Amino acid sequence: MIMYHGWNDAALSAYETIKHYQLAEQKDKNIQSSIRLYMLPGVLHCGGGTGPDDVDWLKLIRDWVENKIAPDRIVLSKKVNNKVIMTRPVFPFPKVAIYGGKGDINFEKNFVEKKK
Repeated sequence: MIMYHGWNDAALSAYETIKHYQLAEQKDKNIQSSIRLYMLPGVLHCGGGTGPDDVDWLKLIRDWVENKIAPDRIVLSKKVNNKVIMTRPVFPFPKVAIYGGKGDINFEKNFVEKKK
């Protein structure tokens, strides 16, 4: 199962989703073998907003189930008029992507993984 929540979701608290995931993790220390949570920067409720939200979730699930390729690093994109204007990596919670300090902040290659 893949769960995701936009950090800019005004309808539901992103912190409540994190809390729910952490409670499940307390019961199953190996939760990441079957459930992963991704927190999407700048994304509203289910999509939209200033952040990138475009990714083929179905392909990620299919690769995980059929090919045993767990989604460790996902690259999201933001398009305007069918042109990609931003990409950003996301990692399974509690890991986060941080800007590496060099290059264009709008492109995923300039971000690194950090465990919270």
